[in-house]
Amino acid sequence: MRFAPLSAALVLVSMALASRPAGAADGEPSFVPALRIGFGPSVHLSPKADKGTDFAIDATLGGSFWVPLKRRAGLVLGAEAGFAHDADANAFNFALGIGAGHPAAYVAYHPRLLAGSSGGSALLGMRNGIAMHVLWDMGSLEIAHEMTHYADAWHQAVKFMFAVNPAAFVFALMKL
Repeated sequence: MRFAPLSAALVLVSMALASRPAGAADGEPSFVPALRIGFGPSVHLSPKADKGTDFAIDATLGGSFWVPLKRRAGLVLGAEAGFAHDADANAFNFALGIGAGHPAAYVAYHPRLLAGSSGGSALLGMRNGIAMHVLWDMGSLEIAHEMTHYADAWHQAVKFMFAVNPAAFVFALMKL
């Protein structure tokens, strides 16, 4: 039961934020920082599916702005930069995002530029994903298609990433 205090704290902070979201009362944009740690399976599709499924991890730093449009819905704009690792590939990860919804729950499209190396050869590619962000971006689920070029071949993978954002949790605590 080590996670019980953390779970209770997350629920309390979420309830407090739901009753009074930052920036929503006065119709002004609000900012949420991101120190996102994402992980999950990466299903390799080509050039050969013999690589199978690997464990992928991302660590990024950035933030997002929520711009209210109508009632409690709005536009979410974000940017993040960091590190991506999958099998033997290590890459710099730069993402821009655009989404719609409320900071408590929104859906966003995240195109990511990847540049790095794999097995000693240069890697360059793109990852396009759709993510569901919840609890003022404290957690997210993303499904993405990744296309990279290294070792003189194009490589494709589908990623299912679960991410946590401890910076949003700390930011929420500071707002109470």
